[in-house]
Amino acid sequence: MADGIVYLAFDFTPQASVQTEATIERGPTSSGPWTFLAEVALISEAGFFYDTTAPIGEDIWYRVTGTPGTFLPVLILGPFFEPLDENIILLKD
Repeated sequence: MADGIVYLAFDFTPQASVQTEATIERGPTSSGPWTFLAEVALISEAGFFYDTTAPIGEDIWYRVTGTPGTFLPVLILGPFFEPLDENIILLKD
């Protein structure tokens, strides 16, 4: 089965400390279990990520953790759903 594509955009500027990187994880529910996907650099505490391996036909959630700092902010994003529809064409580079 083909993979879907999910675009994530996130912003840590409202947080108490300065974040320069973020860890991206994906899970089947808002509480996990979480699978590591990537670490991304942040610009002005904001970043984005393309998940080109998102499963089609099921809900998925993302956990984004900003670093460094003594207080590590966590964003839970979702649910996202890539439709399983024969009339939709997903393009992948």
